[in-house]
Amino acid sequence: MYSKYALNLPKADYILSEFEWFFSDLRKTLNLKKSLKDLLIEPIQRAMRYQLMLQALVSHLERHGEELTVEESSGGVLDKLRHSQSVMTRIPKEVNDMMQLGKLFDYDASVYGNITAHGKLILQSSMRLLSHFE
Repeated sequence: MYSKYALNLPKADYILSEFEWFFSDLRKTLNLKKSLKDLLIEPIQRAMRYQLMLQALVSHLERHGEELTVEESSGGVLDKLRHSQSVMTRIPKEVNDMMQLGKLFDYDASVYGNITAHGKLILQSSMRLLSHFE
């Protein structure tokens, strides 16, 4: 879900910049404190905070695990939190990959020129893609 959201974020940024006057007026009309661009990035930032929160929680429980009740420890609470932490550690990387990929998908060479003219393309890391056509 976060990956798909991140993939579309560059498109949203483009639309916001193209119609800045409209969104600025809308913000004033609705008396919003934050810009729409700031609001759109919040779910991405929230995913990062979840990772840090789970890391702190697991660390605390590992240090003070003896305080868990028999019911909590037999239910595998710490194992479930470790698994959640593992999942939330992967999500920010996937989100970043999708945001970078989204920038490349809609790259228009007729408008922006050859992509290599902007500098050397650098491989950040490997990326796993799943296709519905397999």
